[in-house]
Amino acid sequence: MRKLFLIVMLISSVVLLVVGCSQGQSSPYGTPVPIKNLKWGMNEEEVMNALTISEKDITKVNTGLAHNDQINFNNQIKLFDHSAEVSLTFSYHILIGITAQFKAENVADVEKAITKERGTGIYKYNGRNEKAEVTWADDILENNKTWKAVVEEIYKNLGIKVSDDPMKDGISVGQMPITSWNLTIDKNSPRYGNMLINGDAAAMLNYPEKYTPELILK
Repeated sequence: MRKLFLIVMLISSVVLLVVGCSQGQSSPYGTPVPIKNLKWGMNEEEVMNALTISEKDITKVNTGLAHNDQINFNNQIKLFDHSAEVSLTFSYHILIGITAQFKAENVADVEKAITKERGTGIYKYNGRNEKAEVTWADDILENNKTWKAVVEEIYKNLGIKVSDDPMKDGISVGQMPITSWNLTIDKNSPRYGNMLINGDAAAMLNYPEKYTPELILK
């Protein structure tokens, strides 16, 4: 009986270890990337390995912005059970954003799917008092001083001023949500069906070591 008990305890310990390891590989910060196997803060090579794709599957885009890169997937990707044209945005070669363009006939379904997953978002209205955009955002950094301090230090490493004082120059890090998702639902807008997902803060929290000056300069 004692031997059986020890075996059960050993199996339970192994299971807990495996679960703990798998949880450690996923992001504890904000809402995860809605593309399987991706994590905010991965670099281009890590993204391509995670998705098992090669250079022929993507098109690199020159954004014209310093330290920012973009790659477009040559084939559509399925998000929320609907295909979309998708591009990824990298800052200092670190994944911080996703843009998805859905077909007009799928926008309502996508909005419902995200609402079911994340709850009711915050709506903005156009001049005709019609819903134009909906945003889902995680908690802001101001509500977690430890995480806020990490992000502030990273901005300072990048040579960017930080200040919560509106009378001074600098980014108000405290007001940044960990991640935010924005969907254009105005049928009269040329951006109808466009979704912008920002994971800038989550990327910094996932991989603060990638923002050290030594690595940035490489």
